Amino acid sequence: FVLTERDLQRDFQAELATLHGVQGMRHAALSERCRDLVMRPRIHAALEDNALDLLYPSARDELRDLVEREGGRLSQAPREELHATFYRFLDSKGAVIPPPNPAEVGELRPEEEAQVALPRVSTDQQIGYLPRKSVSGAREPMDEVIAIPVSSTASGKVIAMLALGFNPVKLGGGKSATGIKSGVWVGGRLTSPLLSEE
Repeated sequence: FVLTERDLQRDFQAELATLHGVQGMRHAALSERCRDLVMRPRIHAALEDNALDLLYPSARDELRDLVEREGGRLSQAPREELHATFYRFLDSKGAVIPPPNPAEVGELRPEEEAQVALPRVSTDQQIGYLPRKSVSGAREPMDEVIAIPVSSTASGKVIAMLALGFNPVKLGGGKSATGIKSGVWVGGRLTSPLLSEE
């Protein structure tokens, strides 16, 4: 039995709608948790008083429910979808505020950390993808990065952003009658767990 072009188009649209639905629910759950985090007084105090030496130590306690730790380091093992692989604060110009101990906030290579920076802070949540590499240079699954604005309690202006990396929604996890395989195109490359490097 050969599927017609119309049947393939219908199946493709159904799979795409399912993926978008799952992503939408996940983004809503993450956004709600992250908005609560950026309202925490200790994070605001460190940013508004320019006490950046206290920012990451304060965040370590405040973000405890969103990050998993193994022996004091962020876990790189498979985890629940709503646990972060790393987090960074961005200053009022969108540059990464360097953490004093990267192992506590999720290690990133310098080129990966540079990709987390934004050209400027935004009043809106930002979502993107960060391709990762292992120490051996082999490509690892990418992180989905969500950046949430942190607004001043005094002026209401955005003074920073909190960027958190998560494992993205698993693409193509289910069997498809159409044989459609999916992935994410970012940085001029297609990343998919279902396709070989070739």
